[in-house]
Amino acid sequence: MLSRGGAGWPGTHHRRLSGRTGEGRRLGSWAGKDRGGWAAGTDDWAAHSKQYGNSLASPARTGDTDPVLLIHAPSLAELPTLRSIELASGTAFRGLGMAAIADAEPPSLAQLTAFQRAGRALVAYEEPGEAAAPHSTGQPLGFLLWEPVDGCTHIEQVSVHPQHAHRRIGRALIDRAERAGGPAPLTLTTFAEVPWNAPYYARLGFRTLTDTELTPGLRAIRAHEAALGLDHWPRVCMRREAGGAGSGT
Repeated sequence: MLSRGGAGWPGTHHRRLSGRTGEGRRLGSWAGKDRGGWAAGTDDWAAHSKQYGNSLASPARTGDTDPVLLIHAPSLAELPTLRSIELASGTAFRGLGMAAIADAEPPSLAQLTAFQRAGRALVAYEEPGEAAAPHSTGQPLGFLLWEPVDGCTHIEQVSVHPQHAHRRIGRALIDRAERAGGPAPLTLTTFAEVPWNAPYYARLGFRTLTDTELTPGLRAIRAHEAALGLDHWPRVCMRREAGGAGSGT
């Protein structure tokens, strides 16, 4: 997954999409940026599950002082907003001399639609106040895309808008993806030296895989990322066993 950092960036960002992880724009494909690594979240109620497919809705609190967030599948009308979140979350890469990653094209509406229809797109929203209309949600704060790869739940992309960073939204989305994918390990690819990428995921319970541990699917993903030029910066594959969530923020 070409995560702009694999699966997490400031603002939180991590994209792979089989090479479509976030590096897309500048590399000509959605390579999967990892802008997604900070968060909080939950799912929303059953009504959303029925309305948007297998969304697995339910609320969750990210911290003692954080508001409750809702995590569920996005509507088709919200997909353009996810592209905007992806773009905003990539700006932090400029400070690391990674302008190509910051300028990478976000996933196309067609790609996002495919994930949404497959039930593999999750979006975090802040729970609406008591005065809100029934079943209403606020604007998306961050999103995650996943797909099954070699028996694991592979995180294609995680992105959180910079304005909502440091609220554990990324972590909440990742934990929610673990539930959505069933009792299976989580995997992702990301930048090894970007603070909000591999080091962040390590705090969430992920470990870096050795070359001999890579499955055929992960090898194919890494080969695609290399072809896109992402290996200009060190990248790694990481894995978290089911139920192995860490305490990162």
